[in-house]
Amino acid sequence: MAFTDPLRSIEDFDAGDAEWLHLLVGDWQLVADLGFADLLLSFPKQVISAEDSPTGTAIPAPDSDFTVLAHARPTTGPTVFHKDMVGETIPASDVAPLRSAWVDQRIERFKLEATEVQPAESILVVPLVRNQRTIAVVSMTLDQHFGRPMSQMETVYRETAEDLLRMANEAHGPILPCAAIHAVAHLAWVTA
Repeated sequence: MAFTDPLRSIEDFDAGDAEWLHLLVGDWQLVADLGFADLLLSFPKQVISAEDSPTGTAIPAPDSDFTVLAHARPTTGPTVFHKDMVGETIPASDVAPLRSAWVDQRIERFKLEATEVQPAESILVVPLVRNQRTIAVVSMTLDQHFGRPMSQMETVYRETAEDLLRMANEAHGPILPCAAIHAVAHLAWVTA
């Protein structure tokens, strides 16, 4: 089973959409590393077709859970998720930011407060838009290191990761090799 099978099962999406996601996932380890963050690619379990949707594009059903299709862990820092999240269900009670990002085609940011057993997390939810349609969402989850301030280098790296995800949101294509080269060159200049 390919990770894009749920997408392929909906007639509003085509083989080009699935290929676009394959290209994105092929390049996204760089984003996880630059962002010191876990990346989750998610897709709704139930979709309202474009024909029946008030937006004119396919959207998640109101009470739909989301399924994690792919997961990248950072090699540059601690992972937030201690198990592989592929195939896991994000329950409807936790998907409001994912659904909102999908429908509005706008990047959403929210924070989970720290508890005794879990550090604070910052989550960036990025709808992946292709041909004016959201085809999946990526969430970038950052461990906030129990309040330790970020260094200038970490800040620049995380901003670069967010910039690359913003490019994917703005339909500049999957994370392009030239964009990654530019980002790395910029980082070398800023941190030198």
